[in-house]
Amino acid sequence: LCDYLSVDPRLTMGIGNDYNDITLLQFTRHSFLVANAPADMHDSYLLTRSNNEDGFYHAVRKAIML
Repeated sequence: LCDYLSVDPRLTMGIGNDYNDITLLQFTRHSFLVANAPADMHDSYLLTRSNNEDGFYHAVRKAIML
């Protein structure tokens, strides 16, 4: 998608909640994991609040400040 839209991957962010998101999280420059994701993934990505605590909102807010 980045190639198709001519978006520099260094300008991307991703947010995930489980193992199926690992490829996305490894690709994006700013990769966030919601707090209720599997515990063994927590050390690999930036943590944000759980999906029930507006994790997406807080991840975007952090990414804007990075």
